[in-house]
Amino acid sequence: MATMKAAIYTGIGEIEVRQVERSRPEPGQVLLDTRCTGICGSDLHSYLGTWQQSHTTAAGHETCGTVAELGEGVSGFEIGDRVAIIGGGTIGQFALAAARAIGVRVVLVSGHYDTADLDLTRIVWSEAIVTGSNCYGYSGMETDFDAAIDLIASGGVAAGKLVSHRLPFDDIAEAFRISADKNRGAVKVHVFQE
Repeated sequence: MATMKAAIYTGIGEIEVRQVERSRPEPGQVLLDTRCTGICGSDLHSYLGTWQQSHTTAAGHETCGTVAELGEGVSGFEIGDRVAIIGGGTIGQFALAAARAIGVRVVLVSGHYDTADLDLTRIVWSEAIVTGSNCYGYSGMETDFDAAIDLIASGGVAAGKLVSHRLPFDDIAEAFRISADKNRGAVKVHVFQE
């Protein structure tokens, strides 16, 4: 039986690295050899107990790695292809960075669609330009998300600066403590395979 490491929630505020059985990809799925994973806000909801925890499903979905195995019927990927999976937390950070790269001075990035109270006097007196950003919105024929990726690829946004902490995967518990404690200056915490 082949095994792999996985980060598993073991209780509220608790996560540990375990050896688990390495499953084979189902038809239409790809198995990744994960090299680095970012801790997302949704991971923190489970870690802190505000969302239901799974004691069998590994944490993490902002991942990059290489294709290790292909399920039946998969096309467009080959073993060894480099893949990145990006979640909403990173999208928000990239939306902010991309907006700043094109000259936007004030950016409001939010997952909420309710009304928000803004101090218009402060905006007017500072002569701020406020621009909304929606990663799934279109500007012409290109999504905001695609535009952000183009800015990163061209060097217009230094994506690496968004990562405030990098820890080895075996230090996942400390990575979550850092990410959950906003007094420690965490912007984006990544864990990586050594």
